[in-house]
Amino acid sequence: MAGPQPDAESLRSSADALAAQGRYREAAAIYRELVRSFPDDESHRLALAWAYYDAGETEEAVCSFEELFEREMSRNVFTGFAFDELARIFKGLRQYERLVRLCERVAAVQPDDAGLLAELGDAYLRAGRGEEAAGVFRRILALDPDDAQAWSLLGQALVASADLPGAKGAYAEAERIEPEGALSFMRRKAQALLEAGYLAGAEESFRRCLEIGAEPLDLVSLAETLARRERLPEAWEACRKAAAMHPPSAGAFFHRLGLLLESLGKDAAAAGAFRQALGAEPGNSLYRLRLSASCRRAGLPVPAE
Repeated sequence: MAGPQPDAESLRSSADALAAQGRYREAAAIYRELVRSFPDDESHRLALAWAYYDAGETEEAVCSFEELFEREMSRNVFTGFAFDELARIFKGLRQYERLVRLCERVAAVQPDDAGLLAELGDAYLRAGRGEEAAGVFRRILALDPDDAQAWSLLGQALVASADLPGAKGAYAEAERIEPEGALSFMRRKAQALLEAGYLAGAEESFRRCLEIGAEPLDLVSLAETLARRERLPEAWEACRKAAAMHPPSAGAFFHRLGLLLESLGKDAAAAGAFRQALGAEPGNSLYRLRLSASCRRAGLPVPAE
């Protein structure tokens, strides 16, 4: 005769203990049984989703979160917990079209929620759909015309959709509404222009950042922009200034420039950057490996260990 079956509480305790030990697949097996036995208890399904995710079974985790999401969508009050988890997973996987579809569904039932609209706009931007993103940020501004962050995001969307005059006006409006955020808005503008390949505009904007308030990372970003524009002496000078402003980060700054030069196929110049990085941090084995690899590709003598 079979003995007494464990109750839900003891099963859950066993599963939680396994998860705490990192034995996620074993925990998931118990959580699955709990979900089958108690389908209305969402805490078991949530624990199952997390166990799948921690076990590296991402699609299984997505399926569990999607089941919770469908329940969220059926309620009068939208809690958004499963939505947040799905959005986080899709962003991490760079599955931006799935992210768009998720955000579109939520925005359709919560059309006046600025936060959810912002998520949709961000999803469109990540998916490379700048014009649709701009439309969403305009909807947010219709709800609150004095939302400086929304103006800045509209500027980013307009850069992505090649409307540079419109983008300039949007960023200017963000700065007008929130002048204390001028440096932040200008950095975002510069980065958006750089990512879209508008190098002259990016350079101008990074220089404007330095005028507002010089910081080392702005100089490094300027150096990278100048390197992309084939102006290596100026790029070197900007990186040296950044290193002088914050000597503890000198190695990291030159390493970052070296990685960019490497990606551009400029191995000799990259070797010079990695040499500077190693000079700042002589014990950094990563910098030494990068330097050796660049020297080999450029046909330069490989430095001794």
